[in-house]
Amino acid sequence: MPYLVQLLLLTVAFTLPTSVQPQSATPREDDVRCLRGIQSSLGDPEGRLASWTFTNLSSEALCSYNGVSCWNPQESRVVALSLSGFGLTGALPSELQYCSAATTVDLSGNQLNGQIPSALCSWISYVVNLDLSGNQLSGSLPAELANCRFLNSLNLSGNQFSGQIPDSLDHLDRLKSLDLSDNNLELCQWRAFGRVYSHSTSVSLFVKPIVELKLADLIAATRDFNRSDVVVAGSSRIGTVYRGEPPDGSMLMVKWLQYSCSLSDNEFQAEMSRIGQLRHQNIVPLLGFCIFEKERLLVYKHIARGALSLALVSEPAALDWVARRKIAVSAARALAWLHHGLRVPHVHGNLSSSAVLVGDDYEARIMDVGLARLVAAAAVESVGDFVGFGGYVAPEHESGNNPVATMQSDVYAFGVVLFELVTGQEASGMAGTAARRGVNGKKLVDWVSQLGVSGRVSDAIRH
Repeated sequence: MPYLVQLLLLTVAFTLPTSVQPQSATPREDDVRCLRGIQSSLGDPEGRLASWTFTNLSSEALCSYNGVSCWNPQESRVVALSLSGFGLTGALPSELQYCSAATTVDLSGNQLNGQIPSALCSWISYVVNLDLSGNQLSGSLPAELANCRFLNSLNLSGNQFSGQIPDSLDHLDRLKSLDLSDNNLELCQWRAFGRVYSHSTSVSLFVKPIVELKLADLIAATRDFNRSDVVVAGSSRIGTVYRGEPPDGSMLMVKWLQYSCSLSDNEFQAEMSRIGQLRHQNIVPLLGFCIFEKERLLVYKHIARGALSLALVSEPAALDWVARRKIAVSAARALAWLHHGLRVPHVHGNLSSSAVLVGDDYEARIMDVGLARLVAAAAVESVGDFVGFGGYVAPEHESGNNPVATMQSDVYAFGVVLFELVTGQEASGMAGTAARRGVNGKKLVDWVSQLGVSGRVSDAIRH
């Protein structure tokens, strides 16, 4: 065996070259043509492209140019153009077509003008990240943007684009981030499962676009916000939630915010963008929002059975103990994720049985996540409007000296929801059997505590 190993090593040694000399790759002619064209086509008042001298056309020299990245020192293909904030002026140069291998093109924060060429995505068809934000680009968005089929991120915010958002963007299957804020795109377009912003229409979408709606469609879907379509009637004092059916036959929920929000449009958009990224199986997903003058509309995924508060009253027989246990466990799972599953813990601040929605499978989904700040920003007077309300306010907050919601106040409110599930009573103002026992108007927690003191806590359990 040792002899065979030695023989094998000798064979390998004789087959290896005696020396390997490093080679300096010659840049591809197309990439040189691309960079020359960019330099000659764009104004460069700050001289940020001055290092692009082209006196040394070795791969190493070309790939060290300011804002240029290549695959590796031996492979001269330009993979990224990162020219953000260079102060460049002019139109998007057609010479980009010669950087056909580029996967990142960042021309944000310049003073580029004109339209996006319809051929752009045939020029850089492998682009994954395209950022043209913060320029002076105008005109309509070309439908051919859909030809950038590898796009993960598209940022066209802070320009002067107008007209409609192309339906063809629906076909960008890999798209994870799409930002069209601060433009002049058409009023109140909204796409479920996508993310889009526009300055004049304040449109926002999260995840992947599927169907396009306008403000008029939301009004029609909710039958002009008909009271018979109410899912949650001002449940969290933030606003009323309506059931809606768009023209395509899908179902959604639309929350019309109750308070006039004091946040600026940009602050509100930033807050919605943050909330829209929160995804968990037991959180009702925010699909989008619409700003129309001073009105704020939030669009959520439809949850079949609606609010737990209504289900406890309208169909108590359907909520057997198996169903109630499933609701309790799944709601606890959502709250635990908000408190402990994120890098920065999220405090709900408005938890109640009206903020717990129940699906056909009796899985609970918590709604209104992240909206507590909107209540605080509305400058309402009652301490309950900051840290829960009614029978859900923790004792340490009832005095008004501690108006900041905490994870502890969330847990207290969740405990009250559990009491509601077990007793079938509302958090504030007993009804039915409890009322006949002379405790009408008491908070649920006080009532259960009173029964506990008298040794009759089992009387609180719904039978």
